[in-house]
Amino acid sequence: MKKLLQSKMIRRNKRGFTLIEFMIVATITIVFLLAAVLVMIVGYRNWHINRAVITLHDDLVNSLRSMVREIREAGAASPNGIVVLGPDNNGIRFELPTAVSETGPTAWQTIVYSLGGTTGKEILRNDGAAVRILATNISDVDFTYNALNPREVGIDVTGTKEAANGSLLTQSLSMEVTIRN
Repeated sequence: MKKLLQSKMIRRNKRGFTLIEFMIVATITIVFLLAAVLVMIVGYRNWHINRAVITLHDDLVNSLRSMVREIREAGAASPNGIVVLGPDNNGIRFELPTAVSETGPTAWQTIVYSLGGTTGKEILRNDGAAVRILATNISDVDFTYNALNPREVGIDVTGTKEAANGSLLTQSLSMEVTIRN
């Protein structure tokens, strides 16, 4: 009898979780796990969008940097001058001095920047010997040149890129170039 009383006392002191307590803890844990998963999904989506934005921005900056470097060296007084091409002003032709004497430039190389390529969304550089792609995913490029102010060329570039999640991203950059020669 004494052993029976002792075992009842031990069982009373060693209580476990009830089914209701277990269900409440499980529900709270599931809510926290779902919240963590949602935060991870949103973070993953934003990471892909930001990666596409950075890539697009870098492409635009690099293409502008290449064009600005050469246009600065263009000769406003070159034999054919600076000419904006196309009805949409999406191309420009200018000349770079390649040989110089005491009296000034004696030979010129013609450079053409234009929107085109196989997709129609690339900025191309054509120097007569080779055509090189400066940027891809370009939806518009606009060159402005005013003969009344022959030392200024404006470049507006707009790029469009689709992120991995299907979002369509658009970014524009503009630059005013002062011609040195």
